[in-house]
Amino acid sequence: MTNTVRILAARLPEARKELEKLARKARRYGCPDIIVTEGERVSVKETTEDWDGHRRTVTREYVELAITGDAPTVGNYAFMARVELHPGGNLVDTVPGVEGLDTRFRHTDGFCAHCQTTRARKDVFVVRNTDTGEQLQVGRNCLRDFLGVDPLAVAHRFAFWAAVRDFAESEGGRRDWGQSLTGVVALAAVCVRLYGWCSKGQAQYDEDVTPTAAYVWRVLEGTSREDRELARKVCDAMTDADYATADETIKWVREELSGDSDYTHNLKVIFNGNTITDARRLGLAVSAIAAYHRAQEKALRLSKDREAAAKSQHVGQIGERLRDLRVTLQFQRTIGSNEWGESVLIKFADASGDILTWITSKGSGLEVGEEVLLTGTVKAHGEYNGTLETKMTRCVLKEVTP
Repeated sequence: MTNTVRILAARLPEARKELEKLARKARRYGCPDIIVTEGERVSVKETTEDWDGHRRTVTREYVELAITGDAPTVGNYAFMARVELHPGGNLVDTVPGVEGLDTRFRHTDGFCAHCQTTRARKDVFVVRNTDTGEQLQVGRNCLRDFLGVDPLAVAHRFAFWAAVRDFAESEGGRRDWGQSLTGVVALAAVCVRLYGWCSKGQAQYDEDVTPTAAYVWRVLEGTSREDRELARKVCDAMTDADYATADETIKWVREELSGDSDYTHNLKVIFNGNTITDARRLGLAVSAIAAYHRAQEKALRLSKDREAAAKSQHVGQIGERLRDLRVTLQFQRTIGSNEWGESVLIKFADASGDILTWITSKGSGLEVGEEVLLTGTVKAHGEYNGTLETKMTRCVLKEVTP
């Protein structure tokens, strides 16, 4: 299989060195070659939005690495994932490109399908029978007997794929750690206040920004003079409100965060205890602050929308042509399709909070919150979930001029 990784061009020498080192280790233990092909450098102008909502356009030069190589496979068994076992839930590292991993492995114990025993294990490997599709978990020490393969070969193969997936997110440092969960999240909160939120993905493509996780890491583990100055600045700026935000975030992750993604599952696992014991999970812990703030902003926005919608009244008369009505886009989504194409539901709100809907075969081309002048014909007056709505047809949108 081939996976494509887009990295900042300035990081190409680092990527070459790291991936070649891991490839040599994989070959040493009998794994098939992994081929890394560099694409052309491309400069792209992209508009990004900072944490505070400020939008800016930057030019980024990046290069795409095409990484070709099979996941570890022996006979009719293919490796799917490595599962790190923890009492409160497991951390799942899936081989890039592999889909369909059974979610039961998120909570599995130390059972091994080869030796048929359950015991304390640090991790197990999930393999899939390529003939039957059956997924089994095998202990590290049983891999040699079960598949006739050196477990180190599997470990190093997984190390390569993990580096491909997490290349821009490596925190470095010791694996065995012991940082307070509340302290780490509180540090993330104050760093977001001081420097704004920045994800590792954004920093990968923009060398002028620093990810929030890097600030937190420097405060906790930095040794340079600049790191010590940063630590003093951050600690001096920290308030009780930052610890309150940390407590709220931890409670939200534990009790309210929902979803079936590996990200959500893994975040809940590391937030199940009061200590982060693996430095490699720092970035995941720090990301909870951004997820929490996004959830709070969404809840506030929905609450305001509901308040406004409760006051919504019907607009115009059926058949009337409304002209140049100033409205704000609330949302748009595809609601179905037929032989003529897709149907897109678009909702607007006018200055009075009245809701107008329009179903069309194409989107509005606007972003949520953007204002526009709407001209259209009132098709019907209706109601949805207790909110009065005006259904429009034959709409024309025009840019709002200063």
